[in-house]
Amino acid sequence: MERMKKEDIIKYTKDKDVSFAAQIITLRTKEIPSSSYENDPILTLAMRHLCDKIFELVEKNSAEKRKVLFTDGMSNDAVIMITDAPKEHIENLCRIVNEFYGETEKINQYYKDFKRDWYAKIIFDSEEDSTFLGFGEYENNVEIIGYDEVYDLSDYLSEED
Repeated sequence: MERMKKEDIIKYTKDKDVSFAAQIITLRTKEIPSSSYENDPILTLAMRHLCDKIFELVEKNSAEKRKVLFTDGMSNDAVIMITDAPKEHIENLCRIVNEFYGETEKINQYYKDFKRDWYAKIIFDSEEDSTFLGFGEYENNVEIIGYDEVYDLSDYLSEED
């Protein structure tokens, strides 16, 4: 495993679960004698929770980043994002975009939360691409950039849509 950086430690201490478990441990160690630490159920649970959460964060932060292409059925829209988010979280993002289509503020808020939990950087957006000249034109840029996975938003429409 690679050496932990100061930025990683700061990220972990900002995590609510890690912070809460650390506070419980700190308070509990002030309440009981050190000879009781090993058999104390509160300390044991807090330490287990802290270790589990840190392990989860380390796994999440060491996940492999990949280029993800988002398309929307037969439309000309395409977005490429570099992310380390697991598939189920990317699929949730697709569902949110569909659910709140046209409600930019709600989508941006969800994306902000998504970026808090996962690395996410948009490197191509066909709507902002100045070389887009019409149907199929963005495909050249998408092919040049490349991608590892594809998610078609139309595959994530709810039953109501």
